[in-house]
Amino acid sequence: MRVISIRIATVVATVLFAVGIATSWQSVEAGLPDMDQEFREGQVVSIDKNDETITIREYSGLSTYRLSPTGRQDLDNEHIKPGDKVRFMVYGVWGVAYQFWRL
Repeated sequence: MRVISIRIATVVATVLFAVGIATSWQSVEAGLPDMDQEFREGQVVSIDKNDETITIREYSGLSTYRLSPTGRQDLDNEHIKPGDKVRFMVYGVWGVAYQFWRL
């Protein structure tokens, strides 16, 4: 009896694990946010001449991020310049900033 219940528990755990992995890959492919994205706030210190990087003063100190194409468009659309306080999204793993909002 114990052997049967252990095997059933193993099968159920394996199925749940496989479904979780499949669902997480589908959500990333569908464009849903993954766990590495986070909101941050700070004051713009400088923007690279080529609009490739941005330096922002956050609570933890100065941070430099690479800009995504969407981030470059947001800087233009929101008329963000050095000295402005902003809220933005960051891909933490890659250090890429995007979706800027002026505060």
